Amino acid sequence: MKQLTTLKSLSCLVHSVLFAFVFIAGCKKNEVVPQSNFFGNQCRITRIIFNNRPYLASYDENNNLRGLGPGLNKEGQQYIFEFSGERLMKVDYVLSQNKPETIVQYEYGPFGLNLVRRFAFRPDLNNPLPMIERTRCEFAYDNEINKPVSLKVFSNNSDSTNFPDDFKLATTRNYEFDKSGNLVKETVFGVTDQGKTPFSYILKHLYDNHLNSGRPLYYMLYGGQDSGSYLFSENNKVATEKFMFGDSSKIRYNVKYDGNGQVVDDGFMFSGIKWKCE
Repeated sequence: MKQLTTLKSLSCLVHSVLFAFVFIAGCKKNEVVPQSNFFGNQCRITRIIFNNRPYLASYDENNNLRGLGPGLNKEGQQYIFEFSGERLMKVDYVLSQNKPETIVQYEYGPFGLNLVRRFAFRPDLNNPLPMIERTRCEFAYDNEINKPVSLKVFSNNSDSTNFPDDFKLATTRNYEFDKSGNLVKETVFGVTDQGKTPFSYILKHLYDNHLNSGRPLYYMLYGGQDSGSYLFSENNKVATEKFMFGDSSKIRYNVKYDGNGQVVDDGFMFSGIKWKCE
C-alpha cells in the first residue's frame, strides 16, 4: 500500500526533451534559452524537496545525471534515469532494497516528446508482473512553431494479466502559446467511455521573465497532464486562472529564486532546490 500511495502521487497531475536532462539550466537572469541549447549551460541541481521528502542528485563520472535518492548509505525511495544520448528514455523507481521497477517511459518523434507511458503497481502485489501501464499521454505538434498543440490522455481500466489492456481516451487539452514561447491557454475536455464530454474548462497562465530553469524536474519526476505549462514554456508560471461553468478562480504561485536567477521553489511541486553553478 505504501508503494501504491507513493506512485499515485506521481500519476498524471503532464516537447522537446532533445537536451540531456542532467538538471543543467541557464545561470543568466531574464534570458530565454532555446530548448536545444538548454543542456549547454553550467548550473547543476544537487538537491530538491518533492512530496515533503528531500532528494540528493547523483551523477556519473561524466557528470551525467544518474538518479535521485536519500543520499549515501541511506535507505529510501530512489529514482534512476536512463538516457539515450541527450534523451531521457525511462525512469525506474526503487523502494529501499526492492528491485527497480519502471514507472515512466518516453517516446520521441521529429519535434520532440511524443508519448509518455506511466506505470503503477497492481492492486495484487503478489502478481508475478506487479506493474501495469496505467496512462498514456500523447502530444501532437504544429511544425510551424515546434510546440505541441494538443495532449490526449488515455487511461487503462484493466488491472489483470488475464485481460488485454483497456485504454480509453479520458482527457484532451488544446494548447495555445504566446510569442515568448509560453503556454498561455489550455482548453480541457473530459471524455466518457461513450465519447461524451461531461465537463470542460479553460486555464489561462501568467509568467514572469525568468528562465524556466526548473523544467527538467518535470521530466525526471513527471507531473502529468497538469504540468504542460512547466514542460513546454520558456519562463516561469506565476499564476493560473480557471474558467468553468461560468465561474472563475485564480491561483498564484510564489516562485522563488537564488542569486543566479535559478528557481529554488516553484510554488507548485518542488521546493528546497539547490544548484551548483560553475
